[in-house]
Amino acid sequence: MVAQAAPDGYTLLLGSIANTLNPHIMGSVGYRLEDFTPVSSVAAAPDVLVVHPSIPATSVAELVALLKSKPGTPAGHAGIGTTPHLSLEIFRRMAGVEITPVPFKGGGEAQQGILGGQVPFMFSTTIGILPRVRSGQLRALAVSSAKRIAAAPELPTVAESGLAGFDVVAWFGLFAPAGTPRPIVERLSSETRAALSAPEVRKRLIDLGAEPLGSSPDEFSAYVSAEFARWGRLAKEAGIRID
Repeated sequence: MVAQAAPDGYTLLLGSIANTLNPHIMGSVGYRLEDFTPVSSVAAAPDVLVVHPSIPATSVAELVALLKSKPGTPAGHAGIGTTPHLSLEIFRRMAGVEITPVPFKGGGEAQQGILGGQVPFMFSTTIGILPRVRSGQLRALAVSSAKRIAAAPELPTVAESGLAGFDVVAWFGLFAPAGTPRPIVERLSSETRAALSAPEVRKRLIDLGAEPLGSSPDEFSAYVSAEFARWGRLAKEAGIRID
């Protein structure tokens, strides 16, 4: 395990948003954030807010109006603690709508749920859902990130569609064991940023629906700390828990 590995720069963890959420919603995760040294962000993939084509909503504003007229409308997500679940919960709060969350067992099952008409709308990760949107099987209204994404620049953000400040992404980043010497961390971060700037790497990530990132150790550390606090608050307020 990376947390117990020698702090020599040869053993790294590709961590994610789950590392800042799971400690708040699971009984035991076997690690603390203090066990790791943030190195650099790598990439972030937003969720896409999609509706079944039969739903008469072509924008976030129209969907919110529809949901307010039909309290208790079911909404799917990929499972407790997934980013689509977080996006849905924050959407519910910011839009002031009453919905009935329907957790599925993963993104694939959630897709089948909305395609089959079990739920009229949901948030879903870009990687799995954009092909469904482009084939006309689903209608995309917006992305959950603060900025538009290169993989689908035509889609507005939820924030610019009326819910200012909305920003949820599935992020990924590199961590070294705690105690790794600063010069090693700096070198790893520099090399990571250089790799992420390579055109072929950027293209591959964008093709997958992700946005290439890259940051200094201090920048990534501040981001991880903010995410840990943010998801801790939401988990407590919304009662999100995996037993």
